[in-house]
Amino acid sequence: MLLVGTALLAVRGELFPAPVHQVPSAALDDVRRIGKVQAEGSDELGHDGQSDIAYTFIIDVRSARPQGAAGKATSLLRGQGWEVIGQGRLGVAMKSARWRAVLSVDRFDRAALQYEPDLLKVLQEKSVSDESLVIIRVDAYRDE
Repeated sequence: MLLVGTALLAVRGELFPAPVHQVPSAALDDVRRIGKVQAEGSDELGHDGQSDIAYTFIIDVRSARPQGAAGKATSLLRGQGWEVIGQGRLGVAMKSARWRAVLSVDRFDRAALQYEPDLLKVLQEKSVSDESLVIIRVDAYRDE
């Protein structure tokens, strides 16, 4: 009977929990150093029997122009050892040369945070101006 109970726990994932991939804290510190963090949060995302913890930061990089905020954030992150691996109309994808992490730098848009109401609430409570804000999303890097 003990063997059957153990087998059921294993099947349900309680005995052998799914691996959780986390961003190294030093990589998160790299991101926090580029400006004033106005809000941050994390979400655990599960897929393929594994979990990833993704982090979202709203950072004021003190840019003179809203159009220049993402560029300034990208430049500051390059100085922290991050490399551009892709660029699109709305933002930049980067990979750390030191940490097992990737991130995206996007221009600030409140609509992009529609699924993160806690972050929007923090921003509303602080009465933060949008001009020099960027959205940075950080994930653990896995080469699979």
